[in-house]
Amino acid sequence: MTIKKYRTEPRQMAPFGSLFNDLLANDLGHFFQGGTDASMPSVNISTTDKEFFIHVLAPGFEKDRLKVDVKEQLLTIAGEAAEQHREKEERSIRKEFILRSFARSFRLPEDAAVEGIAAQFRNGILELRIPRMGKMEPEARKIAID
Repeated sequence: MTIKKYRTEPRQMAPFGSLFNDLLANDLGHFFQGGTDASMPSVNISTTDKEFFIHVLAPGFEKDRLKVDVKEQLLTIAGEAAEQHREKEERSIRKEFILRSFARSFRLPEDAAVEGIAAQFRNGILELRIPRMGKMEPEARKIAID
């Protein structure tokens, strides 16, 4: 019997997963399988009774190169950073430009108040605060019978 070592490919980000299912299924599952995707920044997601928090680790990115969009309860965080490396050798100089970019999407829960989302970028960490709406009770109404 021959045993082969199995190595998973870097994860593909499914844009349609619930906020917490995405965290548990993709991020933690990928962590326990071993390995990380260097092009995806690490994300911490937490919640209280009043709001959700998303912290994105984005060192080397500038505030004006980050973008946060929300459309139909789908929150997308994207960023782009350019770096230049120079290496001097005896008779030549080598230059390398590196363009790093990422995009992550999260399906927000129904009780997320998207119009109240606030973002702050400090010390390489993008913090998103997403307020929660109160418990939404279905409206009771009478139906007229014709």
